[in-house]
Amino acid sequence: MRIALIAPIALPVPPPEYGGTERVVALLARGLQRLGHDVVLFAAAGSDPQLPLAQLSDAVAEQPALPYARAEAAHVRQAYRMAADCDIVHDHTKQRGLQLARFCPVPVVSTLHNPVTPARHSAYQAVPDHPWVAISHAQARQVPGLRLAGVVHHGIDVDSADGSDTKDDYLLFLGRISPDKGVHHAIAVARASGRPLIIAGPVAAGSEGYFQQAVAPAIDGRRIRHVGSVGGTLKRDLLRRAAALLFPIVWDEPFGLVVLEALACGTPVLALRRGAVPEILTDHRVGRAVPTPADMIAALPDVLRCRPEACREHVRRHFGVEQMARGYEAIYRGLLVAAGRDVPGL
Repeated sequence: MRIALIAPIALPVPPPEYGGTERVVALLARGLQRLGHDVVLFAAAGSDPQLPLAQLSDAVAEQPALPYARAEAAHVRQAYRMAADCDIVHDHTKQRGLQLARFCPVPVVSTLHNPVTPARHSAYQAVPDHPWVAISHAQARQVPGLRLAGVVHHGIDVDSADGSDTKDDYLLFLGRISPDKGVHHAIAVARASGRPLIIAGPVAAGSEGYFQQAVAPAIDGRRIRHVGSVGGTLKRDLLRRAAALLFPIVWDEPFGLVVLEALACGTPVLALRRGAVPEILTDHRVGRAVPTPADMIAALPDVLRCRPEACREHVRRHFGVEQMARGYEAIYRGLLVAAGRDVPGL
């Protein structure tokens, strides 16, 4: 198949630091190529030149005064025009392409990468025939009324994760600092265990007050450290050397890519049982998903006994790039058959 992937333009593909959607799109492009498909990627300037790039959008850089929504809309319009010779278009830009999809000469499918707010849900329902892919069964249950083409979990490249069997004594929180991410619970777990905690991630916009009240007072530069936003080698090093990743989310997160990133590095995960977490932590040999913060404190000793190789093997078997690519491949084929089109390779 010739497959068009349209990425957002907020960040390059893959992103240098934070950016789950762009990271997934990069892995999907490579995974589909390895399955023998012809992939064309529409992405932001600065994306990896080794990816099958068809268009690099630098609209935001060229016109900084242009609102982001308008810049990305222009990017998506151009991508749809250039993708007319593909077999299928896979749009990763939320609702940007919804109106364009109905005029596209080839089938279009979109992935629900982000939380589906009431406003987004309403916009999606206004185009009832548009097919969507949920990234977890938990997310699928949150979007009644949408045409779901299937559920495909995110995947990750375990072999490039540079895992380690040797662990330091610190616990790690990696993500945006905001109330829904539960950083204060991570601090409580670390204090109860007597282990140091490294908090890695930016303070989310609008969460400055939460940071000052619930997080900053605990930071002492020794037992509780905040190292800010991390990426690349530093991020991998923090993940691979951590005794465990703490993921104390207090909202129904659609997936949680950092959980896979930790496991791929051989680092077990201790999380609250929200959103898609129970779909990822299905094996007690790789971590625990528990109902309350108090349960996290009680479960930590068991989590610390998880073996790194068991963590890596869990991801390799259930959340590898090939599994993700084959999941989308099956959805593409199903949509082409439903549209009465020839399916290349069949």
